[in-house]
Amino acid sequence: MTTPVLRWIASLCAAALLTLAPTASAQAQTRAEGLWIGTLAVSPTLSLRIVVEITRKADGALIGTFDSPDQNSFGVPLADITSTNTALAFTLPAAGASYAARWSPEAEGWQGTFTQARQDWPLALQRLDPAQRPQRSALPAGWQVPA
Repeated sequence: MTTPVLRWIASLCAAALLTLAPTASAQAQTRAEGLWIGTLAVSPTLSLRIVVEITRKADGALIGTFDSPDQNSFGVPLADITSTNTALAFTLPAAGASYAARWSPEAEGWQGTFTQARQDWPLALQRLDPAQRPQRSALPAGWQVPA
């Protein structure tokens, strides 16, 4: 009696694995997912830190946000995110900007171009440890808007 029971359990396990396998591969993390940081040199005297976070929704779509901590700008939504193992692109509708990059194995990051107002700037993004993410500047306690 144990042989038919064991065969039934083995069949059940195999069926479960076959059912879950497509879900696991469809939800596999792409190289672009995660937290990224770079420096955008907009002039010889002005550089801005840029933080990009890309995640995947339950339906598989990529979503993301854009931070410019030096401008105290956080959580600006990204749109039109496309990613492969070798390319990343997104738009930043709120700023009329876009980013297109290629994966650099040597740099272990994205090497690309940030475009805004028909101007292009190089922007390299490196993976960022979440504990190192720049935070919003806090106002001093009791600060009020001047009258």
